Order: sequence, then structure tokens, then C-alpha cells
Amino acid sequence: MVFKNLVGYKEDTSSTTTAHPILACRLVNKYWKCVADKLLEPATISALEIELRGKSNSEIICVETIQSLFPTLYTASKPQQRDFALLKKIWCPSFLKEMDTNPFPSKSLQISGVNRDQLFSTSHFSQMSVLKLMSGWDLGLNLTSFMLCEFRISPYILKLLLERMPNLKVLGIWNGLVVLDEGDEHLQKNQFKLPPLDQLKMLKCRNNHVLNPPEKFCQPGVNTWVVNLYVGSQTLTHLEVQDDDNKLCLSLKNFPSLKSLKLWHLKDKILSTSESLPLEQLSINFAAGCTVPFKVFTDFLKKFSSTLVHLEIFAVSVNKLKPSRFNFGKKVICNFPNLNFFSWSYPENQEAMQVLALHFLPMFPALEKLELTQFWVSKEVNSGEDSDDDDDAPLPQKVINEIATFLERENYWGICTKLQSIYVYGSRPEREIYVGYRNQKT
Repeated sequence: MVFKNLVGYKEDTSSTTTAHPILACRLVNKYWKCVADKLLEPATISALEIELRGKSNSEIICVETIQSLFPTLYTASKPQQRDFALLKKIWCPSFLKEMDTNPFPSKSLQISGVNRDQLFSTSHFSQMSVLKLMSGWDLGLNLTSFMLCEFRISPYILKLLLERMPNLKVLGIWNGLVVLDEGDEHLQKNQFKLPPLDQLKMLKCRNNHVLNPPEKFCQPGVNTWVVNLYVGSQTLTHLEVQDDDNKLCLSLKNFPSLKSLKLWHLKDKILSTSESLPLEQLSINFAAGCTVPFKVFTDFLKKFSSTLVHLEIFAVSVNKLKPSRFNFGKKVICNFPNLNFFSWSYPENQEAMQVLALHFLPMFPALEKLELTQFWVSKEVNSGEDSDDDDDAPLPQKVINEIATFLERENYWGICTKLQSIYVYGSRPEREIYVGYRNQKT
């Protein structure tokens, strides 16, 4: 119980010398270290789960605290260096070269390019071969979580890296470039293989591209190339992927154990080729140019209807879904019996209101929490309120009243009889601006 409380501890950020208490507990004796290490690994994996909406503030703080414990090594010491340097060496604290045991307090590691706002003095750092680091102290064998972000890497080095980490349960690859050499043309034919990861539970792969130096432009394909190498995995339960090249195939054969799925840049093809999966969580972010008939989209959602408990649809315009031919007068059947959380863009027009009130909500008889995102406060409403551009300024009372009146008129509480709360989030920046509860209605 003591250790569980320590994981949720938020250290005083004003002090640069305060160590996180769970790390201090590891130093007491071998027994305490063993107990702390057993707690850290599942806590780390939990903190790396697919980011979904609906978490409480306490859950968010706990995740942020655990993530702050992740060891991070950098590919460059200056922002401009990441623009051309391939990942062959990384900047490490100098003392790592003198270690003869695993130097990190957890089984997780992140390798990252330098954030444009982040610089560090190289006086206490030295460069080390990334493959040597993974081979030394059995570090690669020790890792169960690995994140690679803001990088440039050759496919060969990526393969060698993962070969040294056979026990990974979490793998995250994002915001990177896979740089091809003249002998790497076969990568684009999906013939370049990465090593099998027999314990992989969670895979995140988005916003990565192929760079062929002679052509000097980026191409899509890395995300689904990586994901398709692990289709058929019996252990993979969480997947986050950006389907840039429209080659992802959702089927029970490919993803027999998948429970949580987050799709970035949803494309047309996946809607028609996907099969039913026993998903519990689904998050969809639409591609900018995606235009599909409304019925095609809703038929895609129904493939997961019997098991889904969490559904969020982001950055979708009703105009993109072309619902004009859909018969909103037709009786809607309750196809999502277990769904208790739904997130959807705040309806901007009458057509969007119909989509939400006459189609989606009647299908969710067990809905308990509704989130409406991307609420825009017009300049006319804000004028004269002296709010300027202060992100923390309270919302004008007339905006609060406008939202409350809208929710009252639409009668979402009457449509979903188990609905307990409605949250409204602003668009710029995204922050909670209104919360309504059922007891306010009675």
C-alpha cells in the first residue's frame, strides 16, 4: 500500500534536488528495491497506454508523474543537429561509460531528438554508440518499454536496436524518419523484417515517414509497414497507428487480441475492408481529405458495437461524412449496449445536431459520460469581457448560459436515461469550460 501511494506522488517541481520517493525507496535495501521494481514495471506500462479522453484529474496527474520517471537519452545536443544526424550515437551522462550494471531505475527507456526549446550542456554528457549501450549491462534484455521519437534512423539500425530488446511489451515509434540507402529499396515492398516481439502488448506508430535521400522528399508507409510486421500477434492488445498509405487491414486474423485502437488519419479503404473485432476502446481522428458517406462510416462503427465501452471521434466534420442522404426519421436500434463514454465535436449546425441527437445517442442506452469538444467562443461573445488572449481567463457567463441553454433544449438527459455528466471543451486551447450533471436537472 505504501508503494502504491508513492507512485501517485507528485513531487515539488520548485525543487530540483528532490528525488521521487519511489526511487529513494529502491536504495533502502535489496528487498525494498525488489518490491519497488515489481511495482514500477506495470505502472510504467499503464502510464503508456493509448491516450484516451475521459480521465479524471487525479489519473492524469498519476500518469504524468510516472512518465516523469522515464529515462530519456537524446540524439543531439542542439536543435539544429536533429535535422541531419542519423541515429547512430546518443548523448548520455558521462558516468554511464563507467557503469558495470544496468544504470536505469526502471525497465523503460526513451530515445528522443532534442525539443526545439530544450538545450543541455554537453560538459557532463558524452556520445556513445546506441548499439553499444543496448548491448552493455544486458540493458536491451532488461527493457520492457521503449519509445523512439523525433529521430532519423536507417532501417538496418532500427532492426539491430529491436533485436537487442526481445522482451519488449511496449513499443512507441513516432515523429521520425526512416532514411533509405541505395540498397534499401526492398523496404517499400514490405520485405524488410523487424525482429519478432513475442511479448508485445502495446504498439504506437504514427507520424513517421520514409526518406529516400536522392529523391529528397518524404513518403508515407513507415507506420503500416511496422504494424503489419506484427499482425497475428496473440499478445497485442493496444494499437495506435496513423494509416497514411491506406494499407491497414483490421481483421480478427491480424489482431486476434486487440482491445484498444486509436486511428489517426482515418482513410476510406479501412472502412470497407475492416472486419468485426471485440474492441473495448476506439478513438478515431479523421484525415483532412477523407470524405465518406455517413452510412458507410456508421456501418464501420457497428462492427465493434457489441463490445465497445469507449468511443471518441475527433476532428470530423459532418460535411465530410455527407449525411444528407441518411434518413434521420428512421427508428434507430440500440446497437451499442455497453458503451458508457462518448466524445464528439460540439454540434455547430442543425445537421450536426441531428447526427448527435437522432442517430448516435439513441444507440447508447448505457451512456454515462458525454464529452463535446471543439467549442469555439466567437469574438463577438468575447468582446468587452477583457479576457484578451489569457488562456486561464474564466469563460464569460453569457457563454456558460448559452451552453446550458443548448443542452437543456437538446434534452440529451432524456435521450440517454443513464447519462450522469456532460463535459464541454474549448477548441483553442482545449480545456474544460462547462460541466453539467444529471442532478442539476432534477
